[in-house]
Amino acid sequence: MNHPAPIRLDAAGVRTPPDEVVVAIAVDPHHRGIATYGWAVSVDMAERYVRCILAHVLPGGTCERRGPMNWLWRSGSDGPEDMRAFDCALHDVAGVRVSDPECTARFIDVRMGIVHRSVVQATPWDVDDLVRVADVALHEAIAGGGAVVVAQPGTVEHFIARGEMAAEVAAAADADMFPLFQPIVSLSGASLSAAAPHGRGLHVTGYEALLRWRRNGEPVGPDVFLNLLELSELIVPVGRSVIGRSLDVLAGPVTEMLGPAAFMSVNLSAAQLRDRWLVDFLRESLADRGLGPARLWVEISENAVVAEGSVAAEVICDLHEVGCKICVDDLGAGVGALGYVRDLPIDVLKVDRALVGRMPTERTDRAVVRAICDLASASGVITVAEGVETEQMFSMVEELGFDMAQGYLFGRPGELG
Repeated sequence: MNHPAPIRLDAAGVRTPPDEVVVAIAVDPHHRGIATYGWAVSVDMAERYVRCILAHVLPGGTCERRGPMNWLWRSGSDGPEDMRAFDCALHDVAGVRVSDPECTARFIDVRMGIVHRSVVQATPWDVDDLVRVADVALHEAIAGGGAVVVAQPGTVEHFIARGEMAAEVAAAADADMFPLFQPIVSLSGASLSAAAPHGRGLHVTGYEALLRWRRNGEPVGPDVFLNLLELSELIVPVGRSVIGRSLDVLAGPVTEMLGPAAFMSVNLSAAQLRDRWLVDFLRESLADRGLGPARLWVEISENAVVAEGSVAAEVICDLHEVGCKICVDDLGAGVGALGYVRDLPIDVLKVDRALVGRMPTERTDRAVVRAICDLASASGVITVAEGVETEQMFSMVEELGFDMAQGYLFGRPGELG
């Protein structure tokens, strides 16, 4: 494959010297090869693979073996002149490769992190600094950033900042992770004219519990910390604590305000759905508070990967058998919902706020939402419009036949009880 790139020139138009490069290589980082072929075969495949790329892609330089399946290649001062061609050549031999010419059915994963001195730092760095940056780029590749990740300016600083944030999250007290509650209203027979401007007069039928982190005295939304909780698996104990407090609120103030038919909706991440003991925890938590299981709505994101036959799919089916309502959240933000409706016992579809918000101006989005409502009606599934913030949006979701709605028009997330 040809990847033409211009010769690198400095600001004065003078050809720059060859670049110094460090490449961190991890073969079979997820141990798929080891699990499939065994340790000895996988190590042999890894060694042959590295010998091959050293001969054909990484000639010159020095290569250090740092572990059974890990290598570090340094170009020294005589690095490649064409950075793009160099990076593309490595990308072509990374990913999932056939590493055994005598057995074409054998594959092995390869991930690489590349750092060019000229890209990450204008002033000279020690080679150990470059190695650290290459390791950070390799980490990003292994974590899902691609077969090859090329370090950019600020890569290490961003990684360190994220690590410090993760340490803060891990050290947070249980009370610092808490739920806020946003009302969900029934649209059956509702009229905004009786409720304007804030939805007063509409019947609140339940609440969604929304996780927040109290950081330095201020609440922080999940977009800042949720991924860190999931990566550290802290989401399981934190999630259980927040669910318990949400059920306390349901059994107490929510039932007092709305009656015994009111529900509480909680979000479950992919990591929580892999918890085989989740069903027992929820069943016991509901029983301890005298709550019927139908009063607990369990939301799974459309972007969560729930493969047929997986632990997550089993957990969802078991929760449905217990009597909990299963919801697909953020419908329209991803591509998985149709498969979920077909393969899983879905009771509720919550249409993504971005899709709802574009309905007043985008004909295509209105058509998509109408199709979702038709699908739900034909399947006997409840529909909830998320992110309803204006009277115009309210009128449209009501016209389309949504069963329920949620958004700032009816109430912002807040404390209860």
